[in-house]
Amino acid sequence: MDHPIAQAPRKTPPPSIGPYQVRRRLAAGGMGEVVLAWDARLRRPVAIKRIRSDLPLTDERRRRFRREAQAAAHFAHPAIVGVHDIVEDAAGDAIVMEYVEGHSLAAAQRRDGIDVATAVDFARQIAEGLAAAHDRGLVHRDLKAENVMVTPEGHCKILDFGLAKPLRELDSLTREGTVLGTVRTMAPEQAKGTDVDARADLYALCVLLYELLTRRPIFRGANAQETALQVLTRRPPPLRAVRPELPLRLCRLVDGLLEKDRDARPPNAGLVAAELQALADSPEILGLGAAEDADDRLAASDAQTLPHAARALETGNGRQAFGFSAGLRRAARLRPALLAVVLLAVLGWAAQQTVIAATRSTEALPSSSAESSLPRTP
Repeated sequence: MDHPIAQAPRKTPPPSIGPYQVRRRLAAGGMGEVVLAWDARLRRPVAIKRIRSDLPLTDERRRRFRREAQAAAHFAHPAIVGVHDIVEDAAGDAIVMEYVEGHSLAAAQRRDGIDVATAVDFARQIAEGLAAAHDRGLVHRDLKAENVMVTPEGHCKILDFGLAKPLRELDSLTREGTVLGTVRTMAPEQAKGTDVDARADLYALCVLLYELLTRRPIFRGANAQETALQVLTRRPPPLRAVRPELPLRLCRLVDGLLEKDRDARPPNAGLVAAELQALADSPEILGLGAAEDADDRLAASDAQTLPHAARALETGNGRQAFGFSAGLRRAARLRPALLAVVLLAVLGWAAQQTVIAATRSTEALPSSSAESSLPRTP
């Protein structure tokens, strides 16, 4: 029987958790809140995660929480956040983790967008971390951009193994028919509530990569049930249809990882990581990254100069108009309505120049005839 442990909800983090001095709250998720704290003994910052203060502490939540610490503490990998300690007190269990400076992958995508080369490299790092976890019999079960931190140096760190499940053990916390995780990124077999293996993580990794490359959610229902139905019954548009300029090899990998039948997906994360590494080193991906960087800089420049260029067209400044018309391809990244205005201005200017040229040609004819009729000087 699962009984809540009596606890008064805390509105703010406590001043200390065990020997760690709490500085401030960093984030709050579905089950846990994370605070930044100071380890005075080793003189280093740490991140501490504990069950959210506004939720009752049930036996099941405490077991799941401890399992996260045990799962992450079993191994160290550059792509997985390390666990330093676990603190148990009357308020509940707290996991003391490596503090990662930076921001979540989801925040990076919302704020800056991520180019193709970087997206492939991030996916490769995450796949390597998953391979290390899978080799030790663990599956994450809730991989998503919100659960990946990106450091200022561009290193990815997987967070929240709170749903990780030993593959070789019967997990008493997850019964058949019970769905744990984030619906949008779930593999179909996980959305059904059936047992999952490492290939569910590969599906979730590919959802993450698909959304980085297309910059839109792979599935979006009005509610969790509708989204789950889409996961089970719909195939997302092929990556090649959304981004036709992407290499065919990358599109085939993504489409294969998104197969509804897990037996049709690549068998393990190590193979996926190796393929992503080969793609990251390929001239096609490297060239796309450089081209996107240049286009982003040009688009930012055009966003500032576009209104001035349109006014130049209206005044008939031929040199500026010619230079600007050569930049229309770059301006296509801007809003279609604004581009339409500029195209109309270009067409108007061209028509105006045609009329002016025709008028000048017509006016020049009488002068030429009159000049030819004058007597020549001997």
